[in-house]
Amino acid sequence: MVLAISLGIALVVYGIGLMPFIPIYLLVWIFGPLGAYTLAYGLTGRGERFYYSLWGIVMLFIAILAPAMALGWPIPALLGILILLVVLLFAVIRLTRWRGR
Repeated sequence: MVLAISLGIALVVYGIGLMPFIPIYLLVWIFGPLGAYTLAYGLTGRGERFYYSLWGIVMLFIAILAPAMALGWPIPALLGILILLVVLLFAVIRLTRWRGR
């Protein structure tokens, strides 16, 4: 459902000419909402919280990667941001004694 809404909005935005169509930005339309939804589920849901939170962060990173590369950010800096986010997630889990199940 999240993917369908995101792609529907993308078709409207590109269809009425609000943004020029650049194929690499489809990653943003696909992984951005899915990553946000997965991260929110991981932080609030039951079950494997760490697993969903980690994959939510990775999907959001992929969504941010396309525009950041277009702006000229170097890949090592982007990978450093991803590593810092994962370490921050580990620290939050450790400090709050957050259990996966």
